[in-house]
Amino acid sequence: MAIATSYEVSTIKPAGGGDYTALAAWWAAKKGGGGGGNVAAWAECYSGGDMGIVDLTNEGYTPTADFYTRIYAAPGEWQDGSYSTTQGARVEAVNVNGIRVQVAWTRIEGIRFVISETDGSGTLGVYIPADNVLIDGNCFVITGVTTDYAVRGCLGRATDITLSQTIRNNIIYGNNTAKRTSGIELRVFSPNANATGNFTLQNNSISQITIAPTFGQEASGGFIHRVYAPAGKIATLNAILINNTCTGNDTDYQELKWGDVGTEDINITQTYSLSEDDTADDWGGAGNRINKAGSDVFENVASDLNLKAGGPARDVAISLIDTFETDAILKTRKNIPDGNVGWDMGALTTALVCEAGGGPLINGRLVA
Repeated sequence: MAIATSYEVSTIKPAGGGDYTALAAWWAAKKGGGGGGNVAAWAECYSGGDMGIVDLTNEGYTPTADFYTRIYAAPGEWQDGSYSTTQGARVEAVNVNGIRVQVAWTRIEGIRFVISETDGSGTLGVYIPADNVLIDGNCFVITGVTTDYAVRGCLGRATDITLSQTIRNNIIYGNNTAKRTSGIELRVFSPNANATGNFTLQNNSISQITIAPTFGQEASGGFIHRVYAPAGKIATLNAILINNTCTGNDTDYQELKWGDVGTEDINITQTYSLSEDDTADDWGGAGNRINKAGSDVFENVASDLNLKAGGPARDVAISLIDTFETDAILKTRKNIPDGNVGWDMGALTTALVCEAGGGPLINGRLVA
């Protein structure tokens, strides 16, 4: 395949008036890379309805760090951080994966995912079995889970390969279901070949995903790390977690080994993160805060994950300003030197400056 040397932007408007009304139609038309097979596909997404599910696979070009595949909300159409099933550019995932990312060098940014499960099929907002993927600034709303089958907001997975992924600035609302549900889950499985997953999770906020216990080999909770290796194989999960907040779960952060006869390694570094239970400090990093009630952290644990004034997640995180400057709704984070303490934990900052492309701030949110 030809290496991508440029990109082409197409508009996705479910109500009509754009290049396409659905993501699947856009990908079918643009995954080939254009006439020369070297044009990366970008989807600029708008509100007005469900954009539909899409499986990013079988691309006809080779994306790169400079010319990558991208699905992103247009200016003014970015999710606003609230618990809503209609606001912003959105994908509705009902008994199916919303966006399945099987293309390396892909970015998913600013999309609202509305997730529900009714028939035992299992549902994922975003499923990521690919290398060099960025999931940034999205809002996952789990509205209902009927059966005991697994529902995940975002699932990163390395199977028989080595890959790296970054998941940051995402907001995940649960509904306190007593079912198999997780906010962000990372998996490394090696059924046929050794596998390594390198994951970086920064400034995500998860609330009230589940009150369920672990179901055998299936887990429930906010952040989950799982490995599986049969005899003679090695599965290694490396995760760096920084500035995350997670409250209102039976277990906020956890690791699980399948317990087969292979080598199953989980290496977690967690710093400046918060939990309602004591699991944010399970790996002994600096700056973690434990046993903090969600009602003291967030404005509303069920519908508004803006940080409370004077709460335990404000001004206590480490600056990552050299890596990214905005929060989940494109507000500019505090301009303090990288590596210094003083940022806010979680996906939504309390800074009162917004980036170009949105409207005014109302109650701390960027609106169109």
